[in-house]
Amino acid sequence: MSVAPAFPSYLVTPEMLHDALNNRQRRSGEHRIIPLSAAWFLSSDGRRGIDCFRRKRIPNSIFCDLDSLADKTSAFPQMLPSADQFASVLGSLGITPGDAVVIYDTEELGIFSAPRVAWLFKTFGHERVYILNNFRLWVKLGLPVETGEMTVPESIIYPTPSRDDSRVILFEELRDLVLNGHVPHSVQILDSRSAKFWTRGPPAESTPVTGHIPHSIHLPLPDILDPNNKTILPSPQLRKIFQAKGIKHERTLVTTCGAGITAAVVEVALEEAGYGTKMSRRLFDGSWR
Repeated sequence: MSVAPAFPSYLVTPEMLHDALNNRQRRSGEHRIIPLSAAWFLSSDGRRGIDCFRRKRIPNSIFCDLDSLADKTSAFPQMLPSADQFASVLGSLGITPGDAVVIYDTEELGIFSAPRVAWLFKTFGHERVYILNNFRLWVKLGLPVETGEMTVPESIIYPTPSRDDSRVILFEELRDLVLNGHVPHSVQILDSRSAKFWTRGPPAESTPVTGHIPHSIHLPLPDILDPNNKTILPSPQLRKIFQAKGIKHERTLVTTCGAGITAAVVEVALEEAGYGTKMSRRLFDGSWR
């Protein structure tokens, strides 16, 4: 059964969330609004999300480690977890299927890992999930923060969900689409990696993989973020960017990146720009890793 949305859009402004947290009225049967920190850094970064959470967060937040929502049996990082694993993690955080969960990133990065966590929620059918745009702006606006250890939520049983496989594309299927000439005629591929990975060359940083899938379209993550606040750009600007890249509503769109993280940010930008129910969008799980 569908539940009423807690906010009018997938992206939530700091003001909207602050108002909702402070002014909502508790009524019989009304579910909670939960701020959830998805603070996370690449292993090469050296910083830890939990440290950022302890140092500064939205009051009454809970913390979700993105690594807990990755398939631990896979040789590749950040692959989709099983439905049982997803349910176990949410249950350990005390989240119920009807809760409105607003996921946010670190002040340091602005927007990075929160969209991946939100995408996982959507893929496993949690309807009331939103993304804060963003915690850096929340802090700049002087909205309240707290520090210290998280109060551990009381665990519950989160029902094992079904996975919406229409939101995902696996390696074998994408390979066949490329080899059989579907790209770019009926399928378009957006790659959000930086230029040093997109361009074929010597190994870069921690990965030996450079270059790109034939006929794919390069859209580096910074192109869709405000350069100062690192918020996702407003809808009109995003539409201009996607139109300039030649993105067509009638074609299936595949988003890719290094490990399925920033591809989820592009997913949010597409939703915000109006590429919602009009087109089939699929994220390449695992991507270039």
